[in-house]
Amino acid sequence: MTTEQQALAIVLAIRDACDREGGQGEPMLRVGFAPDWGGNSLTILYADGSHTHVGDTDDTDDQLVEQLHALLCEGRGLSRAGGAR
Repeated sequence: MTTEQQALAIVLAIRDACDREGGQGEPMLRVGFAPDWGGNSLTILYADGSHTHVGDTDDTDDQLVEQLHALLCEGRGLSRAGGAR
């Protein structure tokens, strides 16, 4: 899968997670960012108050896209990998 195809899949996964209820009538995922380590690292916030991290300060843009795709589209990653699917 190309980086461009992964990027499109990420956007669609975020859209779907924001549309899907995760309990108490709240969306499963609120698109937002929290303080992170800088560079190509992200902290992803979930509607229930939990969070997870992807990327690393020294990662390339392609590596960040690969990690976001693994988390949001394939359910692989850190603490809440399955939560956004």
